[in-house]
Amino acid sequence: MEYAPLNLWPRPYHQGSYYQTVLGPYDYYAMRYAYANIPGATTPAAELPTLRRWASHWSDPRYRYASDEDVSWRNGHAADPRSEQGDLTSTPLAWSMVQMKMLRWLMIDDTRRLPHVGGAYQRATQAFAGALARYLNDALIATHYVGGQYISRAHRGDPGAAPPIVPVPLARQARALGIVTRYLFSDRDLTFAPQVLDKLGYSEWAGYGYVGWEGYGNLPIWAYNPPQRHDYPVVEVIAHAQRAAIDQLFEPTVLERIDENHLLATSPTLTMPTFYNMLQRAIFREVTARSHHIALLRRNLQIAYTRTLIRIAATNDVAVPADARALAGLALMRLHHALALALRAGGSDDATLAHYELLNRMVATALKV
Repeated sequence: MEYAPLNLWPRPYHQGSYYQTVLGPYDYYAMRYAYANIPGATTPAAELPTLRRWASHWSDPRYRYASDEDVSWRNGHAADPRSEQGDLTSTPLAWSMVQMKMLRWLMIDDTRRLPHVGGAYQRATQAFAGALARYLNDALIATHYVGGQYISRAHRGDPGAAPPIVPVPLARQARALGIVTRYLFSDRDLTFAPQVLDKLGYSEWAGYGYVGWEGYGNLPIWAYNPPQRHDYPVVEVIAHAQRAAIDQLFEPTVLERIDENHLLATSPTLTMPTFYNMLQRAIFREVTARSHHIALLRRNLQIAYTRTLIRIAATNDVAVPADARALAGLALMRLHHALALALRAGGSDDATLAHYELLNRMVATALKV
């Protein structure tokens, strides 16, 4: 099965069909394998040579097969970023960046156009939330390249057969990690003007005429169980996606692949020190620069990542590689040093100063210094 999203492109890209409307090459190939008549074959055994020849073309991108377990990203089992739900094109990383730029524009534009006069603002909220959900999902797709492996189910001697496991090259993993830090961990594209966010409320009126009982009489159930907040919790939604990305990157099986992929690779691949260094630079750049102001989204991210470093450094889980534990401890020591310099520099606003102090206490307690 394919789980393809809406095929929507911004200008100046060409806009094709919005949804897949025809069967794909694999569909025809599978049906031919299952049902085609094989001339001259009068017994099942006589069909085998032809069936084996057809099956030998697994390496052809049109006929590759992946199953449900091949997208089990949350437990680290999935390894091949080519097996993905919700992406398009043969260059998904480039596609995701185009999509995220377009979706940010849509989030802003929706609040200009919606609701129509006389309409409830919940319409704008729904449009904004839908675009943000797609944006965050596109960013999370990039995490699947980190520690990734291209998996081949071809048999030896099949046309174009690759080895069963080929680590994703360093350049592609680094690019993917850069996309995560740029589009998800940075606040550059996830900060919105008050004129956008103040339009995002829920409606307390949905009309009458409900079919079936939803509450007292024919009132909707939200009338007695409304959302806790009246505004849209954009900070919490983004923070949830950021934590999901961190959890994916630090899943023990993913860490094992990062640690060991170089043993399988004939060309450079992402190493554990490079992985930690890239994240450390991107997530704590304000701390290293002794910034006097750190935005709310970034403060939340830094706290979440520091907690992950502390957890990895202190874990007794044998599934977590020793290198990952040791490098998490080294990252905490470097952060402790950077925080001391930032606190000594002074001049920070109160929220940033309190944030520095909080991080410093967390790290000092973990390091027992």
